[in-house]
Amino acid sequence: MVDVGPGGNCIYCRLPFENNRIGIFLSDGKICEGCARALEEYSGKTFEGIVQSLPSEWLLKSSGRIMGPFTLDDVEKKLMASEIVPLDEVSRPFERWKYLRDDAAFAKTIELVRQRTMSRHEDTGTNTHVEKGQDFTITQDSAQTASFTDAIEDNLIDVQARVVPIEARHKNDDKVNSYGVTNDADVQANINRSSRRMWLIPLLALSIFAMIWVTTKKNGNVRTASFEELYRQGVEAQDAADHMRALKNFKAALELRPNDADTGLKSAALMIYFEGQTAEAQRIVNNILEREHSPSVVKEANVVLALARMQDSEYTSALDKINDSLKLDRAYGPALINKAYLDSKADKYQEAIDSLNQIHESAVSNIYAVKNILLASLLLRQGDAAASATEFKRSYEVAWRYAASNQEYAQEAKLIGAIAKFKIDKTLDGVEGVLDSDPEINVQFIPDILVFPRIVDWSQLLRWCEEAVRGSPKAAVNSGLLGFCLMRANRLDEAKKNFTEAMLQDPTNALLAALFGYLMLTTGNDDAAKASLKAGLKENGIRLPTLLRARACMRSSNWNCARENYELAVRNNPRDLSAIAGLSESYWRLNESSKAHEWLSRGLVITNRYKPLLWLKKEMNRAVAK
Repeated sequence: MVDVGPGGNCIYCRLPFENNRIGIFLSDGKICEGCARALEEYSGKTFEGIVQSLPSEWLLKSSGRIMGPFTLDDVEKKLMASEIVPLDEVSRPFERWKYLRDDAAFAKTIELVRQRTMSRHEDTGTNTHVEKGQDFTITQDSAQTASFTDAIEDNLIDVQARVVPIEARHKNDDKVNSYGVTNDADVQANINRSSRRMWLIPLLALSIFAMIWVTTKKNGNVRTASFEELYRQGVEAQDAADHMRALKNFKAALELRPNDADTGLKSAALMIYFEGQTAEAQRIVNNILEREHSPSVVKEANVVLALARMQDSEYTSALDKINDSLKLDRAYGPALINKAYLDSKADKYQEAIDSLNQIHESAVSNIYAVKNILLASLLLRQGDAAASATEFKRSYEVAWRYAASNQEYAQEAKLIGAIAKFKIDKTLDGVEGVLDSDPEINVQFIPDILVFPRIVDWSQLLRWCEEAVRGSPKAAVNSGLLGFCLMRANRLDEAKKNFTEAMLQDPTNALLAALFGYLMLTTGNDDAAKASLKAGLKENGIRLPTLLRARACMRSSNWNCARENYELAVRNNPRDLSAIAGLSESYWRLNESSKAHEWLSRGLVITNRYKPLLWLKKEMNRAVAK
């Protein structure tokens, strides 16, 4: 992977590319580092291997996970086995995703699935068994309408098949029951009259269907049933961290009930966060505000409007909307966190800090994590502006208190704590704790879609990192820290230079070797990565090399190797979510379901916001249901 620069959104997760983000250039867009890593992990292949397979293999995206590559035959078998559905997405590796139903390569298979589904009456409508005296509903569903039309056509064909062949079969004046002989003019006229009467059967059925349709539509049953199902599916998908599927369901539900405020706000917020569709999102929210005046609806609607304008860099207008929200609820967490960010951009540090101190979100919320990182950063910036050690001490306390009991943004918190201490006494301590962390863990937590996604600023953290390293004695670990900061800010060439310098100073440092190996992996230099990771595995007691080795084992489907390394990582830290999730999956792939469920439960006790655990839970539940 390379530095793809700013601009545009990842074609998978839809998150915008910030300055100097790592990613991959595609023919029609870019894919970010996190999604690319997930693709490699779940495909079990290196990027080079996937690229080589482009002519004949396909990737699937279902329930928030990328699977494959698969052959065309594999995908068709999965469709026929109902392991995937036409609304799942497909692509050649690194090409644009599209729904299976929209890809011509699968048209015949999709049609077979549709015909089989219709024959079993398993469409998306409400199939209600009607007893005497019961009411019934028919949902407004294009698939059901198509099914009825197909039935009418089949009936017409069947009518013709029963009438027309009579002439062909009876050429020798044989008697024909109810008609006479076929070459008799009167008999043929009788046949023609009878066939015309038989055409009335499907026409009568169509009339009855139309009457039922109109009646149920007037009673409101059509839209309510379909809306409720789509909304439920959207909520379930969102809870399972499958945000794109959630958005599809909420959009469909909104089409059926355009005036539903909750569905509209959910759709708009997801559209902004994952698709960058700010104009359409604002149209939806403004329509809601024209009808709704409930404070709970209006305060959230104003935050969604603010997020759209922040996405478009219209910060003054965004702040106006945030203030409108806070007039209705002064303690509203999403409004306060976004206001703090906007105030910080205007260098109004104390106002931003005051907003953060009003937030009372619990530790189970993404707002809590962002609040603490932003607060620690603001205190550093305020200390820089006032040349005051008091703010540096407060920043240090906030950062280390948060990092002691949390994993999301823990690496950033440890770095801010180390920088704050340097600003206090000019000593750079705790560097190993910063470096020996999972660099990918943040993207695995479910984000709060009402919080602006670019609040944590690595360009600012890099400036502090450079300041601390320049002001400290020359040491391998300090050069490694600067290399790490450069890597996180996606200045990869400079990062490589600093890691190389660090390893020349201390060739036996396993942690530096592991970090350099990770950098080589992200830039596609597999040979150098393997050599560095091998060197990093010579020392026990540090976390990162063990995690990287376990992931390498997973990519090659060596599940015993993965299990052994994840077990080692868990022994070193029993609350390590990366290791717990990996260990649970390793046991699952080894068909040790009881142990897989045990480790899954341990992880969910720690948090229900870690996406690998939620994906694994869904996979296990699906297997049980089968």
